[in-house]
Amino acid sequence: MKYLILSDFHLGHSGSRAVDALSALAKLAPSYDRVILNGDTFDREHAFEMPGGKSIDPQDLASLLGGRGNEALLLTGNHDPDISTQHHFFVEEADLLALHGDYIFMRSAPWGDLEAQMANDVKARLAALPTTANYFDRLREFRAVQSSWGIKIIEQDRLRGRSAFFYFLRQFIPPTRPFRVAWYVFNWPRLLLDAARPLPVAPKTLAIGHTHRPGEWKVGNMRVLNTGSHMPLSRPYAVEVEGAEVRFLPLRQLLERAPKIVPVTS
Repeated sequence: MKYLILSDFHLGHSGSRAVDALSALAKLAPSYDRVILNGDTFDREHAFEMPGGKSIDPQDLASLLGGRGNEALLLTGNHDPDISTQHHFFVEEADLLALHGDYIFMRSAPWGDLEAQMANDVKARLAALPTTANYFDRLREFRAVQSSWGIKIIEQDRLRGRSAFFYFLRQFIPPTRPFRVAWYVFNWPRLLLDAARPLPVAPKTLAIGHTHRPGEWKVGNMRVLNTGSHMPLSRPYAVEVEGAEVRFLPLRQLLERAPKIVPVTS
């Protein structure tokens, strides 16, 4: 089996560059048995307009990026916690676990304005679970809390605007925000070692997104691959899984390997 794992399209946000890659990805998808979209595929609302006015929803996207008879699988993320009921994906042949990554730290984004309030809800929800609940049971409840806060977050975003310019500006409000973001992004590989201990499996490879920081790290005996994002200040990467082999490469390089799928603008 051959899989392609991508993340953090943030479709619907005016700052996202993912829409520029969709037509190329649609041509590439049949090269795989399945495409896995590993969270934050949509930004807040589960529909967006393509250039020309065509509206696309999750089902449309799953069909567009379908591979070899299988629709793309959309995993949940902190921006789209109710986009599906699938929160993780395990590839047994490669011993690879794919999940969005935010639950590893028990927070969506530590610098977020509503995070402290959501964290209290998360603690209460998880405390109510039976002692037999496993890691993925807790992940499901975590997503349920995020989903329940979704309307408040969407309304908050509308009040602030959704332009690419605002995306940049927002990173400096309040003035302490960029320092909190930078600390989280650059320290998360170190933090991951302790945070990943509760995993019910010890995968050889962990594929995540969320932090928008693309890269490859060794955490204990685990290889961690972060596929970055299509948002400003980041770059999209891809994870290819073919049998037991796992490859990690910039998405641009993957698309440019196929002569009929250029030029690529994202």
